[in-house]
Amino acid sequence: MGSHQQSWMFAEDRFGRRLRLEREQRGMTQSDVARVLDVEHDLKLHPTAIAKMEQRDVMRPRAIRLNEARAIADMFGLTIDEMTSAAESEIEELARDFIQLGAQAATLRAQTNALMDKLRELHPVMAIPPDQVTPSIQTSRNAIIRALAAIQTEEGERYARAQALLDEVMQEGDPVVETADASLPAAHVSLGEALARARSNAGISVLDLSKKTKIRPPIIEAMERGDFSRCGGRSVYVNGHIRTYARAVGVDPDPLLDQWRSASS
Repeated sequence: MGSHQQSWMFAEDRFGRRLRLEREQRGMTQSDVARVLDVEHDLKLHPTAIAKMEQRDVMRPRAIRLNEARAIADMFGLTIDEMTSAAESEIEELARDFIQLGAQAATLRAQTNALMDKLRELHPVMAIPPDQVTPSIQTSRNAIIRALAAIQTEEGERYARAQALLDEVMQEGDPVVETADASLPAAHVSLGEALARARSNAGISVLDLSKKTKIRPPIIEAMERGDFSRCGGRSVYVNGHIRTYARAVGVDPDPLLDQWRSASS
């Protein structure tokens, strides 16, 4: 096998993903692609063959022959090199996946808000002292409280991971969030010192902590100064950063979270 054929084999996955991307952007079905290839390029491919070319995450993906690749690329007005370009096709596919994820997040957010509205209607029941409700109601209340805590933790930690990734890809001069005012509340400074102390006691450097948590070093250093604005501004995001930080240095996050809530109230 020649070196050109070998290099082509490694590019098949990118080609298959780009094929799907170009087809969907043009509103074409796999049958449409097969028909155009037959009529305009004298290449007979069954629609299932097109589908198998696009499906690269299987144990044995369908091989894409060079003559097929040339015809498909030409049909889209592209070269084979353009069809196998990693940067453009993969980031476009990733963008599409993130758009779908965003839509799912919006749906989940709407569902959560609807449940929260119902919870507000039941506030009188939720406020009754535990010794004055039936065991069944108490069990249900506890389940709701645990679920709300899990949602808050998940949202905060997910934001912390996303914020860390954004900080990595953004230029140093393009802050994702605004920095805090130079004058910081004493309670926040005290919390920052507690975090720094916990890290120091664990023998973990800022860089090592950043690798463990995916929180960028400048944000860690800001937190340790008592500046929590770079955690995203909203309290739930700060909670996620503090919880992630505390777990990474081996301390209980709850007292630190209590300190944050007390300082922010």
